[in-house]
Amino acid sequence: IEYGPTGFSPGSGTQATTSIQSYSITNLTHSTTYDFYVTADCGNNNLGDLVGPYTFTTDPLCFAPDGVYLDTGSVSFCSFNFGWQTNNETSFEVEYGLSGFTLGTGTIINTSDNYITVDNLFPGLTYEVYVRANCGSDGYSEYSDALVATTNEEIYGTWTIDMTDSFGDGWQTNDGNGG
Repeated sequence: IEYGPTGFSPGSGTQATTSIQSYSITNLTHSTTYDFYVTADCGNNNLGDLVGPYTFTTDPLCFAPDGVYLDTGSVSFCSFNFGWQTNNETSFEVEYGLSGFTLGTGTIINTSDNYITVDNLFPGLTYEVYVRANCGSDGYSEYSDALVATTNEEIYGTWTIDMTDSFGDGWQTNDGNGG
């Protein structure tokens, strides 16, 4: 067996020999894609055909949240609620800003919850929200896919309200002087 980071040239990777049909490779770098090749050792320096490359990717140290969803019933003029799947992580960093903002320049919320409210927003504007896990000494996960949400627009204008009491003679105050 010969393995190395994707794209390595056979003969330049790490080699391992085994007499069984399975082999565990250890001490690999997290979140890295590797190739490996296999050949039969027929003895007397006689090797079979090189077969591969086969490719695999190691798990990250910190799993990214996924399944980010908007609670559509919560969208208002100035806020909305959303949640995500934790992938067994317990601490998160939420970053949001107006649609098109650059990650690292938005507003950040640190939380251990996986359902939160983003508030103090402006009516009728579109926002993007990203979530990543904070794994302490293992660093941060990749960001989730963007959640895009638009706050409700306020209805501006001049309004006239006609009010009639139960007597049908216009609205009266309690003292009968009109109003």
